[in-house]
Amino acid sequence: MKLDWIPLLFNRLKTRLMVGIVGVLALLIGLFVYDFTRRNTRVLHNQHLEHAGTIGATLAVSAAGWLSARDLAGMQELVDVEKRQADLLYAMLIDPSGKVLAHTDRSRIGQYVQDLPDDPAGFGRLTSDGVDVCSPVRLAGRNVGWVRLGLSLQSVNDAVAEETRHGLIYALVAICVGALIAGMMAQLLTRQIDSLRNVLASVRAGAQNVRAPELGRDEVGLLGKDLNAMLDVLATRDATIRDASAYARRLLEASLDPLFTISREGLITDVNSATEHALGWPRYRLIGSAFADYFTDPEAARRGYQEAYAREWVLDYPLTIRHKGGALVPVNFHASVYHNAAGAVSGLFAAARDMSEHHRLLAQAQADAQTRAHLLREVNHRVTNNLASLLGLISHEQEHLAEDRRAAASPVLDRLTQRLRGLMFVHRMLYDAQWSPVRIDQLARGVIGAAMSAAPVVPALDISPSAERISPRQASALAMVFNELATNTVKYGCTRTSPAVHCTIETISGDTVCIAYTDNGAGFAPEVLAGQRGNVGLKLMRLLVEQSLRGNLLLLNDRGARVEMTLRLEERHRT
Repeated sequence: MKLDWIPLLFNRLKTRLMVGIVGVLALLIGLFVYDFTRRNTRVLHNQHLEHAGTIGATLAVSAAGWLSARDLAGMQELVDVEKRQADLLYAMLIDPSGKVLAHTDRSRIGQYVQDLPDDPAGFGRLTSDGVDVCSPVRLAGRNVGWVRLGLSLQSVNDAVAEETRHGLIYALVAICVGALIAGMMAQLLTRQIDSLRNVLASVRAGAQNVRAPELGRDEVGLLGKDLNAMLDVLATRDATIRDASAYARRLLEASLDPLFTISREGLITDVNSATEHALGWPRYRLIGSAFADYFTDPEAARRGYQEAYAREWVLDYPLTIRHKGGALVPVNFHASVYHNAAGAVSGLFAAARDMSEHHRLLAQAQADAQTRAHLLREVNHRVTNNLASLLGLISHEQEHLAEDRRAAASPVLDRLTQRLRGLMFVHRMLYDAQWSPVRIDQLARGVIGAAMSAAPVVPALDISPSAERISPRQASALAMVFNELATNTVKYGCTRTSPAVHCTIETISGDTVCIAYTDNGAGFAPEVLAGQRGNVGLKLMRLLVEQSLRGNLLLLNDRGARVEMTLRLEERHRT
């Protein structure tokens, strides 16, 4: 009578389903857990053995040189590094005779190992304590020693125990779930699951607003609610992604420059409308085609995107686009890599800047420069010829002067000749500088040196270096002033045995420069310093300094004649 409830229990379909499913499930899961644990234990043991063999082989390679050199300190350092290996029981380096040369337990150094392998390839075996591996150490094809190490099986046993525990937990959970499913299968499962499947099929077909109906509060009902929540989130994310994609596309299309995205294989993955216009091909034709095929030099284009991938960017890489119709457009290629959410390089984003206008302006500038150079040569030729003609006329006039006029006219003509030579020098200097500002110290050295070269005794010339430059217009005036000063020195200051001239150029402030010219001659007469007497040369210097050079002139006697000029430069340039 105690078992009368058994037939009643198994007469119910729901009960039989539950018992049958739970029984079969429990048996299958139990067998699965047992077989899985046994197989996994064997696999883990083999992996542990392979891991030990790998460590031994790596250590053998690293220790070959040290064993051959009998470097005990180096070998011990290699063995000590292996202490960081998990489950390490011991590690040692052994010479061919079996003597321990290095050991994780230094007290064992010097002992001998008796069970070295007969096989030159070594051995690897499982023992009751763990894994024991012996690997040969070879150098130049000969055996120079052995690596012996052991790993504990503790981590393997712990992993097996943990997996067995998890397997039993999963088995118990599966049995409980199976019983629950079996109890509800006849009433709700098929109908509710079919309902959910219909919703998923609609979503897969592209419907965005379909949702699962209310299925109750059981697991399938909750699953339906979760499915609806997931579909709501996916719809929101899909809308966000569409908006972001549309925004990104609008940014791409807003660019006037052709834009590309390029894969590592050099294929175009996306373009903007400016690219379609530049190449003459529609977007669908460009996507998937080779990037390099649209340039006059495909190999250079290929090197360009490969360099961008290697360096992660490239700037101002010159290429020439070939339009579908044959037109050629020079461009500068700029590119940089972009990354995915995981941080890995996903592709290359490139822009091609049209350089046609730049090249046109460059060609125009070069043509203008050539025209300017031609004009400068022509002007230089004409001015030089004119000055030379004037010098020739003056020389001819001097040769044919009447004797009664020679004494009075020769000094004037000599001064005029010297001034013309000074003008020729500064003109040649400005021409060599392409009519750019010239250095004042170089101008002074050239003009003063040329004027003094005709003196009976050439004075010693000392000009302080200066980086100040003077404009071409003011350079002509300053050259004439230097010429007058040097001519006066030749005429009045070369009476000493050792005449000398010293010229300093000093920047005062802003655009103001002070030039001091001093010789060691007799100096200026008192009436000249007082302004009561002067000559044409002095008047010419004052006129040039005050008007052309926007400065003033001061005459002094300081162990000789000293002239100080304060000038305002039109252009200040430093080297």
